Amino acid sequence: MNIDKATDSLVRREARKVGLMVKKSRRRTYDSNNWGGYMLLDQETLGVIDGAGFDLSPEAVLDWCRSSEN
Repeated sequence: MNIDKATDSLVRREARKVGLMVKKSRRRTYDSNNWGGYMLLDQETLGVIDGAGFDLSPEAVLDWCRSSEN
């Protein structure tokens, strides 16, 4: 999953707005535990909110953040 810097910045900024933190996989090879995408974490507890296997796409993170704003 190749993600450009602008998209990465947008994803991180939108997550911060709703009190979340984004962690992006740094692995170059993918397996069943790491799909090369994003994971959403709670900023306070660092607990995984979604994407435990780094399986969230940038669009999925943006949708998640925008739905939790309402």
